[in-house]
Amino acid sequence: MIFQLAANYLADAIERALPDAGAARELLKQRRPDVLLRLHQRHEQWRIQSKRREAPTLIKAEDAVILGIARLGLRHGHFGSDLHTYHNEDHALELLFGRLDRVLEVLPPDGFHLRDALVLELFAAGHDLHQREPGVDHSGIGHNELASLAETLRIMDACGFDRVRDADQYLAVAMAIAGSTFDASSFSAVTLDDPGVHEASDPMSSGGALAPRLREWLGREAPGTLVDAAMERALSLACIAADLDTGNVGEAFLLFCESARRLCEEREMRAGRSLGSVESGRSCIDFLLHGQAHYLFDLHRFNSELGERAFATAKAQNGRRLRALSASFERELLRPEHIGLSGHRVLAIYADLAMQCAA
Repeated sequence: MIFQLAANYLADAIERALPDAGAARELLKQRRPDVLLRLHQRHEQWRIQSKRREAPTLIKAEDAVILGIARLGLRHGHFGSDLHTYHNEDHALELLFGRLDRVLEVLPPDGFHLRDALVLELFAAGHDLHQREPGVDHSGIGHNELASLAETLRIMDACGFDRVRDADQYLAVAMAIAGSTFDASSFSAVTLDDPGVHEASDPMSSGGALAPRLREWLGREAPGTLVDAAMERALSLACIAADLDTGNVGEAFLLFCESARRLCEEREMRAGRSLGSVESGRSCIDFLLHGQAHYLFDLHRFNSELGERAFATAKAQNGRRLRALSASFERELLRPEHIGLSGHRVLAIYADLAMQCAA
């Protein structure tokens, strides 16, 4: 079912410009050589852990991750002409390294499984490849997610994965990307003109990531689907992947606030509002004052035990600081000199107050 939905999304000019891992490596050598080094070092450690039995799988996965990062950087990142300040290669790298490392650190001693870790790497690199496909499919999966899913599968094909031999990997990656669809429809101020959060039409949704409801989704969209061991694994990994994607709640407080600022800028760009306008100022205030609190306290929830172990303590700390920041922000906005603020000024005030609350 999930593969059929993704089949409607075809290759675009960016895929043709970077057709393979060789072209992607050349681009990253010029623009982000640190990514190549960090990924290679990690995979060398994993080769040793697996006693080199999985060396061919690691090579394929490394190529696929590199191709995904490079394409995202070219399509919506700092390598191309359509920069999205949140959904770009830096967001993928946040997941690929910092957040995935934190999840792996909380694994039990015998809990590391290489193929599972590689699914999460592929998810990090591929889940946000597309950001210009508005809306949600009738099934409840975002169009951006379906387009990203389709391209990630093609990336795996191009890097040597086999649809039969590696069927479990394709399935897990596909379900993880589909499950990253995030529903914030219960809060119109957040979803209005918001490219980063999808207003789902799914009646079974109760907000947040789709991942924990994928089993219900299968029962509704593909009744009779066999939930075998491969599917159980895919559903479990999808929940961990969703926690990686929303793990900004457990970042250091200033990084959490910075992610809000970047998403706010991206929303304004996508809505066609100049950050120099009063209209943008009102929109930024709404998002930073109300939207962030609603996201952290109401919409976000942990979908996996590993995600909760990795991020819950920091999330609780951020919650306390966000309440203090919101109160300071609201008081500041009442000052007479702050009537008619531009988006730029709102973002600057928010950043200054975040620094004070983080101290």
